[in-house]
Amino acid sequence: MSSDGRLYKGCFRADDVRVNEVIESVAEPEAQKRIHRSAEEKRRIVEATFAPGTSIARVAREHGVNSNQVFQCGAMSIARGLLAVVRSLLRSCCLLL
Repeated sequence: MSSDGRLYKGCFRADDVRVNEVIESVAEPEAQKRIHRSAEEKRRIVEATFAPGTSIARVAREHGVNSNQVFQCGAMSIARGLLAVVRSLLRSCCLLL
């Protein structure tokens, strides 16, 4: 890169050398900022996938998130629900003894 911020194709630029082609540098695109969603918003997105005939990918696109994230949140919420059921059953079994 020269002092004027350009890249020159072919050879080094010297005062006595004429450069035929100049390559303009392209700025790197800015990385997108992470969006932090509340637990309530995550729950609403996951619940939208439970409707009959609904695609996880479609729901993810509608909310601007990756389908893998929606799938993972859904699996985690189902696991938490199952864990709560198991705990409840264990408590009721222990009370019966």
